[in-house]
Amino acid sequence: MHEPTDETRRVVEEASGLGLPQAQVGLLIGVSEKTLRLHYREELDRGMAVANAAVARSLFRAATADGNVTAMIFWCKTRLRWAPPPREELVRLSTEPPAPTWAQIAPSLAALAGSSDPQALADVMLKLRRLDRLEHEGGCDAEEG
Repeated sequence: MHEPTDETRRVVEEASGLGLPQAQVGLLIGVSEKTLRLHYREELDRGMAVANAAVARSLFRAATADGNVTAMIFWCKTRLRWAPPPREELVRLSTEPPAPTWAQIAPSLAALAGSSDPQALADVMLKLRRLDRLEHEGGCDAEEG
């Protein structure tokens, strides 16, 4: 009958954390998979959890402290469930005319300051909404126009 030791427990936890299949972990300490699971269930689970935590910590640090954009995108896609827009949305966006800039809108706003023409106001509001959406998507700087 197999008797676990501190050393075999350490080996199992480390190998599990490295992602080795249980059959290979068992070979490292000379036991079958069934015996491994019977005597080392806690080490198998903890090894994987410790390794996952270390990788998550590194990814989080890369995304937040190091400014790694790839890590940020990965985090957003997996943790926040972000996804690229559907293909139809991309096609629609690529066929829209370019959004107006502040420099283009400013004269219209100045002219409308005293106007009560509903259509003119609606046109300016539409341009403002398009500009606001573009800025939020990172495509334009409001100061640069």
